[in-house]
Amino acid sequence: MSNELEKSVRSAAQKIVKAIEDAGEMTVETYYTEVKPSEDGDVESKPRLAASTIVEWDGDSKTTIPMHQSAEGNFEVDTALLELHQRNVAIATEYRTRLLKSLVSVLQPRGKQP
Repeated sequence: MSNELEKSVRSAAQKIVKAIEDAGEMTVETYYTEVKPSEDGDVESKPRLAASTIVEWDGDSKTTIPMHQSAEGNFEVDTALLELHQRNVAIATEYRTRLLKSLVSVLQPRGKQP
């Protein structure tokens, strides 16, 4: 029985370590797809990356934003896609914060019970 308990504890510890490692870098990618009409109905094209953000454990981040070229040849930010991407980043950041708080609470030593 102790062998099974040891395996369970080891497995749980490995999962916690993996979750902490995964939390070290957060990647958020926002894709778009074009829906094209066809004889058989609408057909989606292959999803394409519109924007991406990588946030590392130390706070460094890298963001690729969606741009398009205007009729005049100037590059402009695609604000609708960027706003959607920013909402996705905010949701992912909030989730990561809750996950880390949960991990910390599990790993903290508990006070003595009366």
